[in-house]
Amino acid sequence: MRGQLVLLVMMALTPFLALAALRANERAARARQATEERVLSAARQVRWRVEDRVHNIRAMLVATAHTVRVDPAAVAANDSVLRAIRDGLGDVEAVTNLWVHDRAGANVGTSLRPLPDRASVAAGDRRYFRDLLRTGRAAVGDPVRARGDTSFWTVTFAEPVRDRDGALRGAVLGTVRLRSLARTLVQAGLPAGASATLVDANGVVLGGTGADSLAIGRALATARAAAPAEGVGEVTADDGTRLLVAHTRLPGLGWRVHVAMPRRAALVDVESEIRRDVLLALLTLVVSLGLALAVARRLVQPLEALAEDAQRLAAGEPPGPARHAATGELETLAEAFHEMAATIAARTAALHRSEQRHRLMFDASPLPIYMVDLETYRFLAVNDAAVAQYGWSRAEFAELTLLDIRPPEERLRFLSVARSLGMAQSFNDRANAGVWRHLRRDGTTMEVEIFTAITEHEGRPARLSVAIDVTARRLAERALQESQEQLRRAQKMEALGRFAGGIAHDFNNLLTGILGYCDLALLDLPDGAPEREDFQAIRLAAQRAAGLTGQILAFSRGQVVQPVPLDLNEVLAGLEPMLGRMIGEHIRLVTARAPALGAVLADPGQVEQIVVNLALNARDAMPEGGLMSLATRDERVEAHDPTHPGVPAGRWVVLELRDTGVGMDAETQARIFEPFFTTKERGKGTGLGLATVYGIVRQAGGTVRVRSAPGAGSTFTVYLPRAEAAAVEPRRAEAPAPPARGGSETVLLVEDEDAVRSIARETLARRGYEVLVAADGPAALALARRREAPIDLLLTDVVMPGMHGRALAEALLRDRPTLRVLFMSGYTEDEVLHRGVSTEALAFIAKPFTPDMLAARVRDVLDAGEGAPVLAAAGGGRD
Repeated sequence: MRGQLVLLVMMALTPFLALAALRANERAARARQATEERVLSAARQVRWRVEDRVHNIRAMLVATAHTVRVDPAAVAANDSVLRAIRDGLGDVEAVTNLWVHDRAGANVGTSLRPLPDRASVAAGDRRYFRDLLRTGRAAVGDPVRARGDTSFWTVTFAEPVRDRDGALRGAVLGTVRLRSLARTLVQAGLPAGASATLVDANGVVLGGTGADSLAIGRALATARAAAPAEGVGEVTADDGTRLLVAHTRLPGLGWRVHVAMPRRAALVDVESEIRRDVLLALLTLVVSLGLALAVARRLVQPLEALAEDAQRLAAGEPPGPARHAATGELETLAEAFHEMAATIAARTAALHRSEQRHRLMFDASPLPIYMVDLETYRFLAVNDAAVAQYGWSRAEFAELTLLDIRPPEERLRFLSVARSLGMAQSFNDRANAGVWRHLRRDGTTMEVEIFTAITEHEGRPARLSVAIDVTARRLAERALQESQEQLRRAQKMEALGRFAGGIAHDFNNLLTGILGYCDLALLDLPDGAPEREDFQAIRLAAQRAAGLTGQILAFSRGQVVQPVPLDLNEVLAGLEPMLGRMIGEHIRLVTARAPALGAVLADPGQVEQIVVNLALNARDAMPEGGLMSLATRDERVEAHDPTHPGVPAGRWVVLELRDTGVGMDAETQARIFEPFFTTKERGKGTGLGLATVYGIVRQAGGTVRVRSAPGAGSTFTVYLPRAEAAAVEPRRAEAPAPPARGGSETVLLVEDEDAVRSIARETLARRGYEVLVAADGPAALALARRREAPIDLLLTDVVMPGMHGRALAEALLRDRPTLRVLFMSGYTEDEVLHRGVSTEALAFIAKPFTPDMLAARVRDVLDAGEGAPVLAAAGGGRD
């Protein structure tokens, strides 16, 4: 009975023992496979580390290729740049030297110190250099001992240098110590007992750990035998040790990484588990003889159900409901297992929903967002907005780095800032990286403000960046700054104009007296009197002073003008012969007059003054000769036109003068229109020529722009408002007028300036007029009320203390409607209009004037009839 029971139990246990043996064998196979996968994974980890190091080296060489020039004339500059880059790398064990060679292999730059004989470092005979010239792609050399020092080995990386057209100009070389690659192998985190070896395509050791760390430069037969890209095999070492060896190939280089591990050490856990399984099986057989039949039904079925549910859970499927009844601990285990499975399923679903939300936010953002590898700067992901704004597809982005979307001049700055930012930022930190210039796919640039954060992408550290296009904002800021600067200059020029106008006013009163007394004295002196020469000299100096005063008034928009519709082409045609003589034969004059040119409303004399002053300025800028061109054209300027900064919208007639002279810097251009500012030597200029141009143009409602640079000549562009009326012929010089006639009429002279009042009274009295004199308006009114006899003419200043000339004329005209009125003023036409007197409506004479001019104007007014009506009132001031 016992034997039968034992036999029955053994028969019952035989399938179980067979299953246990089968599962043990399968587990051993899986364990061996897992071990091989672990060794292969370690080889891949080492390969990735080496790839990262090689990629960093090549990225540095690519950036260097954009900063050097393959030109014998740039050797010194290349040496300086390469030395700065080499010093900035920091890791002396990594890159020992940088080189630049032209297509012939001649060296045109090195970071080596002291500088070597460049002929001795030519690269034309190097295999990798010939490969680079043949393929146009990056190349790598064979391991060699360092020059002058055989204690360490190096390998050279080469990157092509191309010009803007893509033509191959040469190569940038970087010499790397193989010991730095060996450190990469050590830092790869190999399993205990494993060793790594890096070999080139010929099986020559480039670096290793353990015993292979001393085998650099030696050829390994096992390495050359490895044909597949990667795999795991067993080899026998020289000492008879069986090794489990995993190998993988670095794409593009032909290098291989070998990770070796003693088979005994690799499978020690597997063999231990096998022995333990055998012992457990024997113990189970002994113990289970009495219990197998009793517990088989209750134990096997629930466990198999849990195993099936575990497999479903491992496959990513939700486990089904409990299908087999269980009691006690098995029931608790089943319930705990299903509760765990439900929790994992819920968390997986929540994680999936969260990933979908973040992906939706990433793709739907209107701002460009991209994620790049923290070490290589290679793009890992971009959203639709980035694709639309930059122009590259997602596939093209995957081949680019952050260096590729930056102009060459900003790449070194980016590397510096990225390194500093990387050291300062930690995980999930957000930072504003500032404003940068980025390249689109079509080669155009834009300005973007970058916000970054450190995150993780597929287990690797990454940088998430948001790019905001601020090109329009930056343009607006620059335009606002430029308009503010123009406003400041306009306010400055306006203040200078008012100041200059006040000075000219005082001079006009003084010069009226000087010129008048000189003319009267000359009339009283007989011909041949020695005093005549003195008075004529005084009169000449006064006339020159009057000319300067006129220029000051022109700058302050203060000359009395008589605008008429003009054709600028006709003005230039009349001036061209004179300009040719004025600028000299050493300067060639070219004119280009636009056909059917529009008319401008301006004073002909002032327009001629603009042309002459600009021509004289251009002549002085070309002492050695050159080309002066004058051109006219019609232009329509739209609002906020960036090609015409500072020019209001409207229709303009443009006069442009260009010269090939010495040009001006920005500081000089900012002051050229200021009165009395000159770059000429002392005594060679008044500094009023361009100031006069500015004043005349502004008085005519136009504007003037200047573009210049040292050594590049200057261009003055005058914009005058286009007039709709037809142009009239420019006035021609008239014959000298005959001496003014006198008369016997009564003239009421009102002037607050003593000198002007005295010379006017003397001038008119000598010509037979009865002159009544008053120093201001109230005195003139009192004198007129006392006089019952007629008064034929009121000669009055426009602005006087107490009562303006206009108010005085109105008061006198109420009692004497036939009174003629002649106004005089040293102020500008704008000032006259500001105070309610128009020179077109009333008779007017501008200061300074000579006695003949005054006598002629008085006679004209008296002969013309009644005076025109007086215009509206104006404010106070002084004349």
